[in-house]
Amino acid sequence: MSNHSTTKSILKKALLRKKKKSESTFKYILFLLHLWLGLIVGGVICFIAITGSLYVFKHEVEDLSVYSSIHREAPAESIVSIDVVQANFEASYDKTPHKITIPEKTNHNIRVQFTERGKAGITAFADRETGEIIGELSPSVPKFFNTIMFLHRWFNMENFKLGRQITAACTLVFMVLLISGLILWFPKTGKKNAWRNKFSFGFRYKFSVWNRDLHINMGMYTFIFLIVVAWTGIFFTYGWVKDITVNSLKPAELRQEASHSHNQKSQRKPSGGNQQKKKALEVNLDVLLAEANQHLNYTGDLSVMLSGKGISSPTIRKKNTHNLLGAQLYDDVKFSDKGKLMKVDLFKDRPLYQKVGSMIKPIHTGEILGLKSKIFAFILSLFAAYLPISGYIMWFKKLKGRSEKQSA
Repeated sequence: MSNHSTTKSILKKALLRKKKKSESTFKYILFLLHLWLGLIVGGVICFIAITGSLYVFKHEVEDLSVYSSIHREAPAESIVSIDVVQANFEASYDKTPHKITIPEKTNHNIRVQFTERGKAGITAFADRETGEIIGELSPSVPKFFNTIMFLHRWFNMENFKLGRQITAACTLVFMVLLISGLILWFPKTGKKNAWRNKFSFGFRYKFSVWNRDLHINMGMYTFIFLIVVAWTGIFFTYGWVKDITVNSLKPAELRQEASHSHNQKSQRKPSGGNQQKKKALEVNLDVLLAEANQHLNYTGDLSVMLSGKGISSPTIRKKNTHNLLGAQLYDDVKFSDKGKLMKVDLFKDRPLYQKVGSMIKPIHTGEILGLKSKIFAFILSLFAAYLPISGYIMWFKKLKGRSEKQSA
């Protein structure tokens, strides 16, 4: 037999193993599906998971790079006017800031941001007492993390829509692999020590044994977390995922209204670009801040948001961690451009579908519980990256074993 035909025979046996006597047809087909899908998309899943793990500590790395600008030697005894901070930023950069954040900690300075879609933007720091611009985040740091994010979401492809579809499809396949792995993992009923064996690890044995146990058993330990991360990832690409996760929680009348509004929007002709410029604010920001604090009477990082995604008018946003799990939830107080109070939007008062929708992204990125959930998300991402690697190792070991057996 020629080497070519021998290799072909080995590959065929490795991809189409014989059905075991005690194995059901369903599990046999499921095993082949799990194997083939894993071999095809395993590398892509590994890449998505690794880039995701690199992005987890974006804010911490950025803050570390400008540590001296953020941290004060001593806590501030007073706080400067927000209008002074805005004026100093505009004088330094000739741009109106989009967001001014006052940290809860009095030994931290004020963060001022000007954001641009797809670009690093400007992040500067103002002295908490004087409002003087004392430092700036190097554009290279957010540029690096933007690249990581583009790689994670659409492989930084020029045709980002195609890249997003590929990423989402592979993530969906990853969920299929997790579910099929769970079904294959379940032990046979009546078998002695079946459940105990499924929860044991062979770390004291050779590498191939603990690699197998890590792939199979640890995959089950982390199953629910990996499913949640994958689901919240494809939420941003597939409309049907959003419908299941958020829109299904809306009252029937709101769902009909949203559908009607979407149809009208799709039929509307694009404007000729004669949009009016946003009017300048006619109010003192400190006045808005004082009024907002009357409604948000608790401690937390506070942001003055002048524009940005979902922000059409001045909004005061406060981070609220005063809950059972310490989750980072946000309350908003919205004003008109003339300073009239428009709405007090507290997280606890929002309908369920809005609460769920606002938590999708922080759950996916690991920000929902602060640093502790970020550490967990980082470890989980690394394990998600190792799952296909361990699967490849198991398959190549069998392939090597068949090759040695064939040549013997």
